[in-house]
Amino acid sequence: MTRVYFVRHAQPEHDWKEDRTRPLTEEGKKDSAIVLEFLKDKKIDEFYCSPYKRSMDTIAETADFFTKEIITDERLREREKGLVLSSFMPQHHYIHHVLKNKASDARYSDG
Repeated sequence: MTRVYFVRHAQPEHDWKEDRTRPLTEEGKKDSAIVLEFLKDKKIDEFYCSPYKRSMDTIAETADFFTKEIITDERLREREKGLVLSSFMPQHHYIHHVLKNKASDARYSDG
């Protein structure tokens, strides 16, 4: 059975002006260690992530633990223009859409 684990980025520096390069706070860095603690005994084949620094930094330690590269995908980005999908669309259908439909530009309406 395939299992997909979703990890929301840890706490970013809200005062940082550039959204894509916004780093994690010290608390966010500590929270990323919790991600590792939770996932370290799971079977992880790949790490997919938005290209945002805060998202990559949240899973970087865990990806290193598993000696895996982080695969970034623009379709997983936040707060940019694109096809807005209804919040009523089941999330597993949305993820299937993002991962399988290479030509799409999709995101949930809440970012």
